[in-house]
Order: sequence, then structure tokens, then C-alpha cells
Amino acid sequence: MSAMAMQRLEMLTGERENLLKKFENNTQFIIVTHNKKTMASCQALYGVTMKEKGVSRLIPVLL
Repeated sequence: MSAMAMQRLEMLTGERENLLKKFENNTQFIIVTHNKKTMASCQALYGVTMKEKGVSRLIPVLL
């Protein structure tokens, strides 16, 4: 990924975080992401894994 594309991605991540913070007191969000910065700004974080086909497992992550 080019430096310019990475810079744009960082900017969009920051904008998304600001938008989520604006509504966090009266709204719940479910976000599916691998973006570390987005995960770091969460109040609660859960991972989902699938050890065997068709059986998902929810894993809470302590922050």
C-alpha cells in the first residue's frame, strides 16, 4: 500500500472514531474490524472464532 493510501486510511479511521464518540452515550455499535486503532478505542471487545465448521465461539477480550 502506498504512503498516500496509508495516510488516507489513518484519516478515515480518525474520522470514524470521532463520529462514534459523538453518539456513544446513547447508541450501541457493532463493528467488524481488524483495525488495531479502532479496536483500541472500544469500551468492550469480543473476538469470534470458529474451531469447527458451523460452530462459532465468542471470546471476550479484557481492555
